[in-house]
Amino acid sequence: MSFGGLRVLKTLSMAMISIQLLKSHLILLTILGFQIATSVTSIFGIEGVTLAYRAIVVFICFLIFFICAFQKVERATKVPYFFVSMLFIFILLYSSRIVWESEVLSVTRHSLDRYLEVFLFSAVIPGFAVFFGNLDRSSSFVKLGAFYSALAVSLMALAVYNDLGSFLITRSSFDELNPIVLGHGAVSSIILLACYIMHEKPKLSLRLLSISFIAAAFILVYVSGSRGPLVSLFLVLFISFSGVLKFTQNGIWARKSILIVMTLALIFAPIIFYTLDLGLSDFTALDRILSVGGGEDNSGNKRLEMWSRGLAVFNENPILGGALEDEHYKLYPHNIFIESFMSTGLFGGLLISSTLVYASFATSRFQSFCSICEPMKYLFIQYLVAAFFSGAIWTGSAIFVLLFSIIRLNRDRELVS
Repeated sequence: MSFGGLRVLKTLSMAMISIQLLKSHLILLTILGFQIATSVTSIFGIEGVTLAYRAIVVFICFLIFFICAFQKVERATKVPYFFVSMLFIFILLYSSRIVWESEVLSVTRHSLDRYLEVFLFSAVIPGFAVFFGNLDRSSSFVKLGAFYSALAVSLMALAVYNDLGSFLITRSSFDELNPIVLGHGAVSSIILLACYIMHEKPKLSLRLLSISFIAAAFILVYVSGSRGPLVSLFLVLFISFSGVLKFTQNGIWARKSILIVMTLALIFAPIIFYTLDLGLSDFTALDRILSVGGGEDNSGNKRLEMWSRGLAVFNENPILGGALEDEHYKLYPHNIFIESFMSTGLFGGLLISSTLVYASFATSRFQSFCSICEPMKYLFIQYLVAAFFSGAIWTGSAIFVLLFSIIRLNRDRELVS
């Protein structure tokens, strides 16, 4: 074999060792990369950062596929591949609906290129990339998660600070860093930083620094004024508290203390905002949060109406589905389950719903299988709640990548068992 061929093989072998690290970066870029990219655009006015971010994601995906092509294919259990097959069929059905309505009927708000850019290159391809080949089960994912979270919180906080007045009043001062993206980015950062403190037990200076970023992320959640991130954070804390009773490893008191402090911060933050007169009298974020269940909850009432119209569209054509978007609002119904039945019919809706239910039950069996399991479990819960209240299937890059990751981790757990 030539010297050049040996060098290529050596490079490939080195890359194979770091494929797990590539996947960790890919998952974290899917979770927090968009917030980082849009914050950079908002702060520095640099155009094209979001496109560059998606190009990096696609490059990492194809690098992973290339490396996997030289690795030995492992024997797998039947169940995970069964659910991946279900997910693949749903993706084909949903993609067919996108092509039909955007190209043939021309009734959608966006072009086919836009759908492909977001859905295919930010959700589907990264999802399959994290499924093939082993995920990093060491502590490096947790450490990387803390770094990405600190960077995301810093940039998001600076972006909001630069345009604080209009952001608090209108909730839409940014073209892409919208309040929902901001809120969920902050919640993801809280989860990753809390897991870093509880699992890695860093030295005191790093622990205090992480806690300060968690505090800043809490503020960003409230500033966003989005109730979906708050609901997901409440649910994550509730599940954490229910699981801490079974936690028998060293560090149980540190774990309990962090959870108690985070819960108290979540409860008393609105009181602190209102008690301290900081010129935030028009703080619409808290007004929206406290208006839940009231007659002036226009956003909530509109959401319920969109759900109702989405179900009506499904009832009109339950076999194949009625439409990608509601004809009245020209929007998706802001609920992944309703949208799946509405756009792909009974068969497609059952496919994605069954896969999400399977993944939800799979996370309950993770326990302490590996370092990546707990943050992935809570991130999946967060974005499952997000998919229930907001967003569209074609923009749900996080839920798809996490779904593929959960299926892969559960497969690895079953093989180890």
